[in-house]
Amino acid sequence: QASLAAPLVKGNCTRTCGGVAIPFPFGIGIGCFLSEWYEIVCKESNNGTIPTLNKAKLRVLNISLPNYHDGTNGMISVSLPIIYSPNGTCGEHRSFVPVSLKGSQFIFSESRNVFAAVGCNI
Repeated sequence: QASLAAPLVKGNCTRTCGGVAIPFPFGIGIGCFLSEWYEIVCKESNNGTIPTLNKAKLRVLNISLPNYHDGTNGMISVSLPIIYSPNGTCGEHRSFVPVSLKGSQFIFSESRNVFAAVGCNI
């Protein structure tokens, strides 16, 4: 019976950030990630430590590597707020700068995107 191997991490690189496992080719710190598109930065906030895909400036929710045995693709789940109100009032809105993945190996999923609306008069 085969056992599941732990996600690979290079050398003495940090394995988690904000409760999210960070497997190679992603990584935290110099020499720990494959390329600049795979660099994760741990940002401190009032809500704890937040893992961020540094080049795209996106909050990382989960990372799963490809599983070649069952044919599933790898996926990095991120939070991408489009419009939000930082203090919860309906009168003040800020827009998020569009994200470009040009030059990376990443694409937005056609089937796994989730849109949620929370707020006033929705």
